Amino acid sequence: MVLEKLTGFDVGALIIFALIPTSKLNKPTQFQHMSYFTDEEYNSINSLPFGEYESCSFKNCKLSDVDLKEYKFIACEFIDCDLTNTKVRSTSFQDVSFDNCKLIGVQFSEAKDMGLEVNYKNCLMESCSFINKNISKTKFIDCNLKSVDFYETNLSSSLFDNCNLEAALFENTNLSLCDLSTSFNFTIDPNQNNIKKAKFSRENLVGLVAHLDVKII
Repeated sequence: MVLEKLTGFDVGALIIFALIPTSKLNKPTQFQHMSYFTDEEYNSINSLPFGEYESCSFKNCKLSDVDLKEYKFIACEFIDCDLTNTKVRSTSFQDVSFDNCKLIGVQFSEAKDMGLEVNYKNCLMESCSFINKNISKTKFIDCNLKSVDFYETNLSSSLFDNCNLEAALFENTNLSLCDLSTSFNFTIDPNQNNIKKAKFSRENLVGLVAHLDVKII
């Protein structure tokens, strides 16, 4: 038998390898080869091979709870996709857009910093996190940003167009030159955040004085 010709170390390694769940083998490691995909369109898939994706389109994909650790997405678009609680640790997003996607609970704070550039339109983003991220000039359009964490996030020159910011956390956040004139339900303390030259409407100014416990009549 082949097994009898192996050394004791080899046999032990083979046994350990055999005991590893298949699901673990599918996860990227520092030794796993990264494939390259370009100009591909993916429809209604629920998993992705480990790799770098450039100029690819993902439509109606069910990627909730999928581990995308160390994947790379460059100039890609996600349309009508479900990425609820998708894992994005050390994931690269460069010039990526999400349109009409569910992104509930995604910890973008764990994504790779270099080149991070993402825009969102009509997305459900409850409980996402952008802690300590530099995402200046980001566009959030018609998004539900309820309970999103923007602690110490650089959002300078970003656009919040018609977004629900209920219970979103802004603390030590750079909101300079941001446009929040059409967004609503936010609470932003000017003493704890940089709002220099940011745009607000008369109707949503109440969100800047909520911490004072005053009534606007």
